[in-house]
Amino acid sequence: MEKQNSKHNILFFHMGPGFHAKIEALQFSSKHPRVAFLDQPLNATFSELTDWACEVIRKYAQNHTGKVKLLGHSFGGQVIAAAMPSIGDLVSEIRFLNSAYDSFDCFVNLENTLEPQNLKPLQYWKAKSLEEKMSLIFHISQLPQFSSTYWRNVEARNTYEKISTSYPPVDIDSFVKAFSDYLQRPQSKRKDIWKGPTKIYYSCSDNLIKSFKVISPWKESFPNAHFIEVFNIGHHGLFESPQLADDFFKD
Repeated sequence: MEKQNSKHNILFFHMGPGFHAKIEALQFSSKHPRVAFLDQPLNATFSELTDWACEVIRKYAQNHTGKVKLLGHSFGGQVIAAAMPSIGDLVSEIRFLNSAYDSFDCFVNLENTLEPQNLKPLQYWKAKSLEEKMSLIFHISQLPQFSSTYWRNVEARNTYEKISTSYPPVDIDSFVKAFSDYLQRPQSKRKDIWKGPTKIYYSCSDNLIKSFKVISPWKESFPNAHFIEVFNIGHHGLFESPQLADDFFKD
């Protein structure tokens, strides 16, 4: 975990289980020193990730002696949303980026992008078993063009991939453990989680998002959510748009 420091009052939760925040930290920490880039623990269920997030938020709020801002990219938004009922009184603002209300929708969107000949409606996959859903995820993640679907800017992608070679790859076992647990959680319990200021940045150019309907249900969880559409960026929009990164990370 990022070393706690009294200057850190903004906590960044990255895109998913099995990933890390080292690349974002290298790219953005010097310009945004008040942001703590957090590595999520490996080999944890989603419930354990939620407990970890609650503990981290409490410690940073105590160390900063004030409320903190929470930033969630992609699946990081799910971790924040799950933690909020327990730690909402410690939070001053939430910002999400390309974080679908249901992260499984992102993989269905990717399948529709990568294999349009196999186009199936979302409800088809919603009715499938956990094993079938995870099989879909593994199938599309092994397609040759999978990585390219996350990007709109080739130069930014090359920079990101060059940096990433110095850091650990995705821990697949950790992803499976956390995401399998996440898929079994009822979405119906996420009503009126928090009524504080919330910004939800999204790009319909992101192949994981594709349309406003994927992120619009967050309004049920965060009634005061303000939706901000950004254009011509992919899932890793922070690397593709310096202006977006400045706005997203600002104190």
